[in-house]
Amino acid sequence: MRSAVVKKTSACGTILGNDGERKDKVKINALVALLLLIAVASGAGVQPATAAAEQPAAAVTQGAVVDAQNWFGNQLDKQAKIFYNALVEMRRNGSLRSGTGSIDLIRGTFSGDQLAVSDVRAHLNGSRPLTAAFQAGRDAFMNDYPDVFYVDFSKLTLRATQSGRYCTAVLGKGSGDSDYLAEGMLSPGRVGVAITELDAEIDRIAASARKETDVSAQLKAVHDALAARAAYTTRSQQGVNVFGAYGALVKGTAVCEGYSRAYKAVLDALGIPCVLVRGTAGGTAHMWCSVQVDGGWYAVDVTWDDPIGGSVRYAYFLKGANRFSVSHQATGVLSPNGSSFTYPALCDADYPYSV
Repeated sequence: MRSAVVKKTSACGTILGNDGERKDKVKINALVALLLLIAVASGAGVQPATAAAEQPAAAVTQGAVVDAQNWFGNQLDKQAKIFYNALVEMRRNGSLRSGTGSIDLIRGTFSGDQLAVSDVRAHLNGSRPLTAAFQAGRDAFMNDYPDVFYVDFSKLTLRATQSGRYCTAVLGKGSGDSDYLAEGMLSPGRVGVAITELDAEIDRIAASARKETDVSAQLKAVHDALAARAAYTTRSQQGVNVFGAYGALVKGTAVCEGYSRAYKAVLDALGIPCVLVRGTAGGTAHMWCSVQVDGGWYAVDVTWDDPIGGSVRYAYFLKGANRFSVSHQATGVLSPNGSSFTYPALCDADYPYSV
């Protein structure tokens, strides 16, 4: 099978002619860049990251450099971001791998703010905002970091106490649970082995994809490798691991969520912007990916491109909104009764390529 042959494009498929002709959009982009340089030189202020995070993700300008690794985290309010940053720190320092690690949300050391004692007291008195913030931060982290496959996030708990004027707030396992490890991850030792196995598969596929010099060709290489490695299954058929990257890449079986998380995990390793998208397709709950290539965002659904028997297809590879949205509808709520998030705005037309 030949590698993808791709035309050079700007954001959302605006083609730059082989003779060097530039379309109006390119001129506009150059003008915007010039104005930005003038603004910086004159000392004009730049909006802080917190302000940018409050804008709908769909409003991100096509072609802009985005922080896709923290796509959902950047949409959180100040309180929810505390839980998100705490989980990022637990991932960094390895305490999530034990299944029993915890972090102090009031006095702990992690990026950004800590919880205010007044908010913890309000929580203990029955106020709901802290519970909603915990769920939003957890949901955002789960979808920004597909490599954390070994945690059962439903078992992570906010434990708050008050004794006189002294309050505590700890993120960790629930009082009735021995740990918060995912099903099949029986011990920290097993988690370590599983991480090594997954990293090896990610490195193998990424190394092969890096042989391609074009981003769209790398996206196709990962698409094909994942379709070849994984087979669609259901929870009732295979039991554990089917919802994560580990199931798709190591065990070779996954549902749509496992396919999508595996695709993002490899693209994260390659440095290609990728965002997980939840929604419905064919009338049922589904997950797929949005990827950024040549400045525009396009949909990729490896699950639907991996048929039972036969060769991998490309009916849902690098598709724009005009065609993809006929069968797929995104839903911004990542968990039942959770906060609503937004996704990158897809280009209208498909990405121009040939296989």
